[in-house]
Amino acid sequence: MSWSLFFLVATAPIHVLTEGTHPLRLLLFLGFLLLLCIAARIHVPKSYSRFLAFAALFSVGAIFALSLFLHVQLVTSHSIPLRASAVFFSGSEMTNTRIEHVHTGKVAIATILPLASSFEDVADTGSALRDELPPWAGPVLLALLAVAILSALLSYSYIARRKDGLYQGLISLLLYGTFAFVTLEKSIDGGILNDGAIVAVAGYAALLFLPRHLFVRVLLLGGVACLVTIFAAAYYGYVLGHNALVSSMGNAGVLLLLGLALHALLLKRSIRTYALLALALLALFLKAGSDVAFRAGYLASSVREDGSYLATYAHESEPDLPLVTRINDLGVYRLNGEAGRISIGRAIDTYQVPYWYQPVSRLVGGSCTYPSQYREAQFSLFTPAALTQEVIEVPVYARLVLEKTHKNPQGWQGYSARLTYHPCVPRRYDVMKEMIEMLGTKRFLIYNVRLENVHVPPESVDKAVL
Repeated sequence: MSWSLFFLVATAPIHVLTEGTHPLRLLLFLGFLLLLCIAARIHVPKSYSRFLAFAALFSVGAIFALSLFLHVQLVTSHSIPLRASAVFFSGSEMTNTRIEHVHTGKVAIATILPLASSFEDVADTGSALRDELPPWAGPVLLALLAVAILSALLSYSYIARRKDGLYQGLISLLLYGTFAFVTLEKSIDGGILNDGAIVAVAGYAALLFLPRHLFVRVLLLGGVACLVTIFAAAYYGYVLGHNALVSSMGNAGVLLLLGLALHALLLKRSIRTYALLALALLALFLKAGSDVAFRAGYLASSVREDGSYLATYAHESEPDLPLVTRINDLGVYRLNGEAGRISIGRAIDTYQVPYWYQPVSRLVGGSCTYPSQYREAQFSLFTPAALTQEVIEVPVYARLVLEKTHKNPQGWQGYSARLTYHPCVPRRYDVMKEMIEMLGTKRFLIYNVRLENVHVPPESVDKAVL
């Protein structure tokens, strides 16, 4: 097993709870549990407990409300439909924000410039939105996040002083730590309409304010509210597709079931409560398995014997491989499987490329040398100023054609764009980014991306549709 596949599988359960793919989330969760253990040893007077609970809930609620407000303001100011998924680009950063998974809260991270710059090449830090939001947004969100984290830790110092014993103390740590972490994480990455966010907030609020016997009622009410929100969002078109609807309900259901199981164990140990925990863990791992099945299959599959393509940037890796082409700053290399059948995961480990970008092509059928079909992405594009060129191509591998449409309320010039690209070139959004940057702009946004295959006869591959 490659390290890439190992980390994907090992971090899958936390991805179900937080709906994210970056392995850093598991480290953050474990670090948060460690901080809770340290906070438990801090003596906080009982008279402060209510104030800390209000501070914890108010600050995180303010982040949810502000990030949703900023998202709505951002997309409407660019005349982007609320149902659309908008991808913002700025320099080397890109971020995808949509109503059911907003990223405007991430500018809190981007505000910490040294930290954000050290991670922006391997993680979405929200830096692409820094220039699109009001200058006060980042500092305010960062201050609220600091208050939310500190008050969450100090609130646990009071909860941990209950005479529970080691076993119940561990269950209490896992219960509080899970709901507090998921709530904090979703406040800046996902928003209140994200999978299970309402369930997380309901459980977190119950742990902060209510006696233990009321936790189940509040959590179930949160589950009902979450289900109503998901179906309402699907009805009005804000959840796109049947798979997204099922996944949203599955993630929320797993968190709800896990909360019920941990709470039951906190009150009483019995065969029934252990069975409930086993059911919750089974649901968690089944959902985790279904979520990572595609990526795991991708990493476990073999590099093509007739050659796969690996796409990477110089700051990620400079592989000692034959260079196929260069799409602006994105290098595309040939990765042969002739010397021995190696998996894509091992190839990614060898060349130290982030696996969550799926940087190696996995063409099913056909040939990378003589493909029978090219891929086409049609999308809407806005740039701060009109571009002087509306057609750009990298012969054989990519061609971008733009057609002017209208200016949005921000004065950005709109285009209808069509990108046709070689099916073996991976990292579609990076290809879009580099082709647009070749036209002379590093700040832009795209939305309404539609994908399809375009038939190209093998004998005309050299001309293709380019």
